Amino acid sequence: KRQASVMRAATCQVELDRGKRTVIVQRVGTLLERHYVFRDRVDACRKWLAERQAQGAYSKLIAPVEFADALTSDLRGVCNDLHIRVKLKRGVAGRTSSRHRHRPRGDLAMNRHGFAKVQILRENIGYIRLRWFARAEQGGKTAHEAMKKVADVDALVIDVRDNTGGSMTMVTLLSSYFFTKPTNLLDTYWRSRNRTEPCMTKAPPHKGLVNVPVLFIVDRHSISAAEMLAYCLQQHDRAVVIGEVTAGAANATSDFSVDKRFDISIPTGAGRHPKTGVDWERTGVTPDHPVLRRKALPAALAMARAVAKERRKRAGVRR
Repeated sequence: KRQASVMRAATCQVELDRGKRTVIVQRVGTLLERHYVFRDRVDACRKWLAERQAQGAYSKLIAPVEFADALTSDLRGVCNDLHIRVKLKRGVAGRTSSRHRHRPRGDLAMNRHGFAKVQILRENIGYIRLRWFARAEQGGKTAHEAMKKVADVDALVIDVRDNTGGSMTMVTLLSSYFFTKPTNLLDTYWRSRNRTEPCMTKAPPHKGLVNVPVLFIVDRHSISAAEMLAYCLQQHDRAVVIGEVTAGAANATSDFSVDKRFDISIPTGAGRHPKTGVDWERTGVTPDHPVLRRKALPAALAMARAVAKERRKRAGVRR
């Protein structure tokens, strides 16, 4: 297996010539036409890539990772969609690029499925630092353990600064803790099924958090699933959002194979919030309390202590 992996990496690092680049550009266009949820943008994307190639924009890009970066930048430039990304396949040498780097997630369990910190701070404030969103079937146990630990807090701070996104299934699982009954977070149109489906929470796994004040910290690097959780809780009046306007990447994506070296992430679903009729695509999530990222945590903790104190006062509880 090791020898096969080494051979594959060596093969995938073979320099690109004009013929190979042409085939890849054409294949990318075909995949967009078949799968991109915004069909009205496909022609512009294909035309722009063809023009860029005719202009010689890719002629000096013989390294696969540089070519992938260039295609990504050009596609995002013409369609203004942060979820489109041409990338090298997993296991390919030189996969990480400088311009579109994602933080390595490594072994899922070792990284606690994105739950970097789960703490009870002074004055009974819960604090969860989420780096990314694992699939619920992979990280569900870790999520339940985290939420159980903070079940009796008087206020909860969820910090998704620098969060790189991930799975909608984890967003749904976590949201289920904050509502008394199943709630529609988002209506998503799926091109492959040609229908709109609600993203429903489940009945709360326990009721410890259904009435607990939630404060959500975001920054300009919070993206995708992190934005979804912040936006949906905010719009359902279940969280106050603190920090910076987020990245603005709302669409659900799937990966498709371009060839033996390249994959492309293509948005295949587009969401609309049932209350607002829109999502955060291109605009980002607007905080209720705009604060620079370096000041966001102290600000959120100060607010959390204030609302927790008021909550205890109403309940006649002293801490």
